[in-house]
Amino acid sequence: MLSKNKKLDFTLLDDCFMVKNCGTGKYVKLGSRETRFLYDLIGEEVIPVPAGEEMPSLRPEEKRFLQSKFEQFGFIGKSADVRREKRNVFDCSIVSFGNSRSCKKWIGFWAGFISKGGLALLFLSLVAMLSMVKLFYPVYLRAVTTVVTETRWSAMIAMYLIYLISGIFHETGHLAACWKFTGMYGRFGLKLYFGFPAFYSDVSDIYRSSKRMHGIVTALAGVLMNLELFFLSLCLIPAFAKAERLMSCLLMFGAFNLGSFIVNLIPFAKFDGYWLIRNISGINYLYDKSVSLAMLFLLRHGSYSMLQEKKKSLLALYGAACLAYSVCLWYLFARAVMTYLELLKLSDTGMQIGRILLWIVVLAGEGSFCVRYYSKARNYIGENAAY
Repeated sequence: MLSKNKKLDFTLLDDCFMVKNCGTGKYVKLGSRETRFLYDLIGEEVIPVPAGEEMPSLRPEEKRFLQSKFEQFGFIGKSADVRREKRNVFDCSIVSFGNSRSCKKWIGFWAGFISKGGLALLFLSLVAMLSMVKLFYPVYLRAVTTVVTETRWSAMIAMYLIYLISGIFHETGHLAACWKFTGMYGRFGLKLYFGFPAFYSDVSDIYRSSKRMHGIVTALAGVLMNLELFFLSLCLIPAFAKAERLMSCLLMFGAFNLGSFIVNLIPFAKFDGYWLIRNISGINYLYDKSVSLAMLFLLRHGSYSMLQEKKKSLLALYGAACLAYSVCLWYLFARAVMTYLELLKLSDTGMQIGRILLWIVVLAGEGSFCVRYYSKARNYIGENAAY
């Protein structure tokens, strides 16, 4: 239900409230006490909340913390309708698409496969692929040889097209699952992530569902779509045994989707693997809390006793792995840029300038990452923090 100024959308779930900033699309789950406090701040009653005297009142420090978070989310303040989070130049959107009629038809069609029938189709595709590989093993071997002998530029063009098609299908899987369970979905498009172009989709509407399994299925839907494309592409290779170029493209398409399946399940960045763990564990802001806790421990802020609890120890270990993975991503980014500079055949001076600029970008990117999550530690981590 919308507030009177149509800036906030309140949804009553089984045990909490879902509040959405209609201007930014920012969601947050609140308990009854926090929701009543937000009502008091915006000066209106939207949906019934238990009477204040029947609930423990918020302490002054809790009110100050909540008010600062509500301002950060854009729920209150002079520009609450247009407030945005600070733009992160290393994780920013390039282009996005909304809820057009053609998009709804496309996503609605694939939503029909988010079912037991869809899983059965995936299993049948696996069986068919294994059978085809066994029957036409020499054909697949020849396809591998054809890919190896492809020229660099033709292979690069093919990979860009494969990336485009695979990315669209991957995000379609997420959006179709969100549509299946909630009847809603957000925007999707292309962004830069650590310098690499990457597709994204906004499926935050899935948090309107109180069933944890819905979130798990939505997180897995994208990689399962990649797995299905891998099976189907390999099944089609024998049909094009006489067309070597098409055969090699199908093999590259299948290999790329298998790689996408594996990479997206890595849980140390905000890929599908992370959202899968987050939905299974039920820990809100899992990444932020873990990285912040790991940084505080590595910098020796606070005592080692803060890690005596098994839960916090696991979070710190996971956060340390996330920090290490972010360094690996920047390393891969630097290698990719250096390879591109070498292809340009610049002069020694040009290469030196390129290396200096690259180091500046990498240090600024990793530095801003560490500073951002270290500052968040004050909000998420403490001796008495609740996880």
